[in-house]
Amino acid sequence: TVLLAAARNSLVDERVAQVRSLGLAPECIDVDLFALANAWELCAPPEADGTPRGAVALVDVGAVRTSIHVLANGRTRFSREIPIGGTDMTAAVARRMSLDPVQAEEAKRSGEADEQVAAAAAPVLEDLANELALSLEYVEHHEGVVVDEVLLSGGGALCAGTREQLELAVQRPVRWWSPLEGLRVDESRVDVEQLGRWTPTLAVAVGLASRVRAA
Repeated sequence: TVLLAAARNSLVDERVAQVRSLGLAPECIDVDLFALANAWELCAPPEADGTPRGAVALVDVGAVRTSIHVLANGRTRFSREIPIGGTDMTAAVARRMSLDPVQAEEAKRSGEADEQVAAAAAPVLEDLANELALSLEYVEHHEGVVVDEVLLSGGGALCAGTREQLELAVQRPVRWWSPLEGLRVDESRVDVEQLGRWTPTLAVAVGLASRVRAA
């Protein structure tokens, strides 16, 4: 099996510059979709009876795009990026509720107006849900695998109504996935409570870190 990935030099250089501006030295560069798969391989708990897991769809809703990665028995069977993310939901909330972007983002994350936020973001979530449903239909028909469940992560997915809308569209269980489930955390070096608040956003970061650990 050969994997070929390409990216514009300018985009890579921009990301590297951002990392270096923080006083850090980049060790490797990876693609979000495959970082997501690496996080699952590193952290996913085994089945209780030791048998391989069935097919799962990892869905990470980022700021500007949603990554979908389907794995079956540890092998990648499908991957795709959808240009819909949390920023689109924030913009929809801002328009519907007459808020500026900062206020809309706060309303989306605070949980204080979930019904209004869910109603405002519904058109964006419907588009995202339809694309996800089409993706799962494609992989099942063309790859011959049955996706048992969808595992949701990403900061964009914190918008009210996201999980419910996706579950309705794909007609199978959709649950939150914590990329820290199978990891030991050194509580003497990390604020566990604060880490817990950021857990849904860490899947890609954990996958990137796994590359350094493997090296």
